[in-house]
Amino acid sequence: KITAPTSLGVLSQFRPIPPSMEVAVTVSDYQFTEIMARVRWTGSVTGVDWPEFDKAEISCESISASMEKTGLRMGYGRGCPYTLYDQRCLASMAAVRLDTTLTAVGTLTITSPAFSAFADGYFAGGFIQWLMDGETSQRGIEAHTGTLLTLLDITAGLTVGTVVTAYPGCDRTISVCDSRFSNHLNFGGIPNLPGKSPFSGDPIY
Repeated sequence: KITAPTSLGVLSQFRPIPPSMEVAVTVSDYQFTEIMARVRWTGSVTGVDWPEFDKAEISCESISASMEKTGLRMGYGRGCPYTLYDQRCLASMAAVRLDTTLTAVGTLTITSPAFSAFADGYFAGGFIQWLMDGETSQRGIEAHTGTLLTLLDITAGLTVGTVVTAYPGCDRTISVCDSRFSNHLNFGGIPNLPGKSPFSGDPIY
């Protein structure tokens, strides 16, 4: 934990809600007679508490600790197991991005006429990005109907006139992978997987 005054600049990113992107932490040792610093510890911020009016406690975890977390393991299935736009999916973000200006902002919704140029549900499962105080903020998209996107978190930092970049989602099927992203050669699922398990005990498979 790092104890710091509430005036510390980085803490502004955690008001009123934490940033959507990871905040990295590097602790360095400086010797009085040396110019170069020695890196002592690296990690990322996991949360911020405000125990007193003028004091904040920044909780951090090391890189090695984050690697020890359990996660999902890939298995065989008809649907693609890859994370959209990652290094295994390889879908092009540049080819499908939409830059647009917001005309209305609600608690969980944003509106732009540009969204209606796409079929309902096109952006569901995707996300939006925008610049706020020089940093990239991001929100996931839960639903898309006409000119309206429903987000997975509140729209803090978004106002009418904000320019956002929207990226469509994917339903993990090879048809959408092909038609929306032209990425079927990198599809990670097995669309023709038989519906019968070889381990069911039936000698005829």
